[in-house]
Amino acid sequence: MTRISDEQLKEKIFRILHDDLEQDFSQVEIEVLDGSLFLRGSVESESTKRKVEDSLSDIFGLHKIFNELTVIQIESEMDVSIAITNDLERDEQFRAEKLP
Repeated sequence: MTRISDEQLKEKIFRILHDDLEQDFSQVEIEVLDGSLFLRGSVESESTKRKVEDSLSDIFGLHKIFNELTVIQIESEMDVSIAITNDLERDEQFRAEKLP
């Protein structure tokens, strides 16, 4: 039986994610180590996270998938603005608490 190298697996995974699924996976890190796939980063929905794993699960030579993707749901530019404002306010509160 021919063993598929980690690099060959990574190329195949990359093609599936970027060509077949036709979604933006620029925030996803792909690492293959001894036939195990580690997916890290973020996707836009829980269904995308499941779709990624389902589409890769039947690749010959891939032994295990560690799906460490997180889901970021951003509804609009207003949501982004609110999230940034909240983060800045929490940061200011944290700094104020730490000052003597």
